[in-house]
Amino acid sequence: FLIEVLELVTLLVSSEAHVGRAFRRKFAKTAIRESFDMLRVNARRETSGRPEEEARLRLSRKIVGLLVACSRPDTGDLKTFLRRVDLLSALREVLKLEDGDDRPGCADEFLE
Repeated sequence: FLIEVLELVTLLVSSEAHVGRAFRRKFAKTAIRESFDMLRVNARRETSGRPEEEARLRLSRKIVGLLVACSRPDTGDLKTFLRRVDLLSALREVLKLEDGDDRPGCADEFLE
């Protein structure tokens, strides 16, 4: 269910229509903060070698997609957020958890 909600919010944030611009102006910064929290919680889930692993990975991809959409120049300004100690700490924690998770059968993935 959360994956579908993230897809819808990402579509809204990406929209060039009036409603999309209004959403970005009012909620992009909140969406960035919440995305970092969701990534942290999702990365802490212990799913290694279990069927839930693929779902956890899909959720992480959708959260990152929302972050990308909210980080466009006229939206939430991700660069400003990365200067905040609490969000930078969350990002470091997520990267460390993901990097230390040697999932068998899963190739390393690079985000652009």
